[in-house]
Amino acid sequence: MKALLNSHSLVTAWDGTTLVGLGNAISDGYLVVYYPHLLVLPSYQNFYKNNLSIDD
Repeated sequence: MKALLNSHSLVTAWDGTTLVGLGNAISDGYLVVYYPHLLVLPSYQNFYKNNLSIDD
């Protein structure tokens, strides 16, 4: 948890009170960005693919 909190950026995705996604970035603040974690619950991994159309 400490490593995530010390990231340059940390984002979470929630469905109500359920944490469904988490991502973080490590950056030098100028040029280089590394995304070491992008975690999504398996049941949400195809959510947009299955629930959005070109008209949305």
